[in-house]
Formats: sequence, C-alpha cells, structure tokens
Amino acid sequence: MGPGGAGGEDMVMKAQAYSMIAVLIAVPLFLFISFYITTSQTIRFGSMERVVADQERELMNGIEDDFERAVVISGKRAVLSAINEIINEGEYLINASAALQELMLNGTLYGNYSFILAYNTLNDWKEKILDVPSGFDVSIAYQNPRIENHDGINIKAITNLSAVVSDKMELSEIQISGNKAVLVSMIGLEDPIFPMNTLGLIERTINEYPYDFYADILVTGNALGNCSGNVSFDKGSPDGGDILVTENASGVSGFAGVVAESSDLPDLSCYIVGAAGAVAAINETIAGTEYESVYLDQKTGAVWSLPINEGIQNGYYYSSSGPDMLQRIEGNLSGGGNGMESFVILPELQAVGMEVKQEDSMIDYLYFSGQSINGYQVRGLPDWFRIDAANAERYGLAALLVS
Repeated sequence: MGPGGAGGEDMVMKAQAYSMIAVLIAVPLFLFISFYITTSQTIRFGSMERVVADQERELMNGIEDDFERAVVISGKRAVLSAINEIINEGEYLINASAALQELMLNGTLYGNYSFILAYNTLNDWKEKILDVPSGFDVSIAYQNPRIENHDGINIKAITNLSAVVSDKMELSEIQISGNKAVLVSMIGLEDPIFPMNTLGLIERTINEYPYDFYADILVTGNALGNCSGNVSFDKGSPDGGDILVTENASGVSGFAGVVAESSDLPDLSCYIVGAAGAVAAINETIAGTEYESVYLDQKTGAVWSLPINEGIQNGYYYSSSGPDMLQRIEGNLSGGGNGMESFVILPELQAVGMEVKQEDSMIDYLYFSGQSINGYQVRGLPDWFRIDAANAERYGLAALLVS
C-alpha cells in the first residue's frame, strides 16, 4: 500500500474519532437543552396556575365579604321596613322571621313591594356580583336565610352560601359551600312597642347602654344627708351643684356635698367623712367610666356611682330576659329569652298628655304588658322612677329602694 493509502486510513480514523467526540459532546448538550426546555415550560405553567388560583381566591374572598355585607344591609332594611309597616298599619306582624326573610329575598312584605328594600335584596346583590366583569366564570347560590334572635340587640341571619370561581382556560377552580351566620345589629332602629302603646306619640330608638355596671358603692364613711352632683377635686372653686372630694373637709362650704378622707366636718348638711382612700377610688372610677356624677346616701353611708341614671334618662337598652326584636315586631311582650329592655320615661308620656301608671315598674315590656307590677322609688334616681324588687336586685339597686 502506498503512502496515499496509509494517509487515507489515517484520515478515516481521525474523522471517526472526531465524530465520536462530537457525539459525546452533543448528547449531553441535547439532554441539557431538552431538560431546560421541559423545566422552563413546567415552571411557566406552574406559575400561571398559581397566579390564576391566587386571583380566584381573591375574587372568592370578595364574594364572601360582599355576601356578609349584603346580609347586614338587607337585614337591617328588612327590619326597618317591617317596623314602618307596623306603625303605618297599626298592627304587629304575625311571623317576624318569615316576614324578614321575604323582605330580604324579594323586597316584598306579604307580596307588597317595599321601597326601603329597593336594589338591596339578596337577589339584587347576586345579580350585581354576576354582572361585574371579572374574567372568571362565577356561579353563586344560597338558601333562604333563617332569621333568629341572637342576643336581643342583634338578630342573626343563617344561610348556606355556595360559590364556584373558575378560569376560562380550565387551569384552576375554587369552590366554597357552608353556612354563614351573620349578625345584624338593631342599634339605631326604632322599637315598635313604644309607638304602638302611645298612639304613635312616642318614638324610641334602640341605643345600647354604654357602661359596664349599673350601680356601685365607691367608698363608705360617716354620712349625713342625701345629695348628688358632678365630682370636683378643687376645694378653691365651690359650685352649688358639685360634690367635692377631698382629703380634709374642715370648713368647706359652697358645694352640694363633700366626701372626705378625714373625719373633720364641713359647713354643709350633706357629707360623707372618714371615707378612706376616697380621692383615689373616685378619681379612678371617673377615669375608667367618664361618668362624673356621684350620689351620697345617708342610709347606706356610701358614695354611689349610678350610671344607670343616665341610662334611664336617655332611654338606653340593656340585655335582659325581655322580648327580643323579633318578639317586639310581633307584639309579644312575654319575654323570657335572651332579649332586651329599656325604661319608660314617665315625664315623656305626661308631656304628650298620656295617662301614666305612677306606681308601676317602668321596665318597658312590663309597663306596656297590661299587667300591674308594683314598683319602688329608688334613692339617687329621678323621683318619678319606679322598679320592681326582683329587677332592682338585678340592676344592683336593692339597697337603695324606698320601701
């Protein structure tokens, strides 16, 4: 074989070697590129799913929040519409729960349209949600709300809400289904038993009693006379309507009364002296409640804080065993549950020329029940006010009853 043949074989062997090297380089490179492409596609697809799912969850949270707001709005308007119907027609409703359910769903009461519910029924809410362009497929369903009392001051609407949110590419879908119990406050609404029992002459708006106690003894000591007024800690600025609280009352005059820690007597006919820690105790109570009045009671020898007085004068409502709002809408004054009550303000009735029951307990549902429940005057409270013994105990007033 000549030189040319040997050179040809060398060339072939070199070419085969280069091919093997190329293959050895190409295979890993191909595998790397394939893996990169596949991995990149998987990451992009996973990210897309997560983004879509997050958007669906955000939309679903909005639907749930909006549903609860819709229940509160339609529920409160339903109660308002029911009360308006009672006052206009002079008749209580037969079934408060069913009436409120009809109003919340359809905006009607006994089939008659209520303008108060215009565009604020649960069906209106559903249509508004579905009409909003979101880029997702949305379906919503709910059962008829069950209306029941919660704690007198609030009613509760219970319904099952089902919703589905899905994207149009069918990447993801979120579903919910479960009972929603939504509280609807009665604060700010009118109590129908007042106009219904006063020929429409007296209105009473439901506002909750703002203090955490009704009557409390702050300090005790040696007492003379009964008096009340706002507290003053400034001995140098006498005011005939204030009660001075001080360490030493010696020679003090010009106030309605004095509470002193020492036993020295003031030049006043109403005082409690020898009341240890009076300045700190009374100051602490006022700071904690912002109720600045006290009552000095000779019989108990005590300085009383009586924020219940403000509650009586302002017609506030208290949680009690009295009738709840559903019972009041039905004219049911039997109470006995987890309800509420307020006090009749006798001068208010007298001012509109109504005959009053001066010796009856002035708890609203008892006073309007047609029964005659004997009430007692309470020292430190308005002269016209009366309360029965059992409820006086509950309000912490038993020691102040005038028997």
